[in-house]
Amino acid sequence: MSLEKKIEKKTCEYAQKHGFLTPKFTVVSERGWPDRLFIDPEGWCVFIEFKQKGNELAPIQVYRCMKLTERNMTVLVIDSIEQGIEYVDNLVAARVSEESDTDAPFPGERRIIS
Repeated sequence: MSLEKKIEKKTCEYAQKHGFLTPKFTVVSERGWPDRLFIDPEGWCVFIEFKQKGNELAPIQVYRCMKLTERNMTVLVIDSIEQGIEYVDNLVAARVSEESDTDAPFPGERRIIS
């Protein structure tokens, strides 16, 4: 199993333990979509792209991510198991905090911003 797949697997397992749905995108006809959609129990959605540290998004991935962010969707790039777990913990914390800022769950993130 590649390092990227291990990061994805461990992050998804951790998120599922916290009540998230983590469907994988398997659209064969259109390339470049993020790997997963994380949906928390309250219905909040985050698109996730998993990469090995140092690997950059392909141009088609940048394009797809920009199209999502133009529609006010959050797209994160996760490149380590620790980072994935931190994001899930921050998402859970933001869910229970009524005073949370919409950007608060993602300190130090590699986020796609238009």
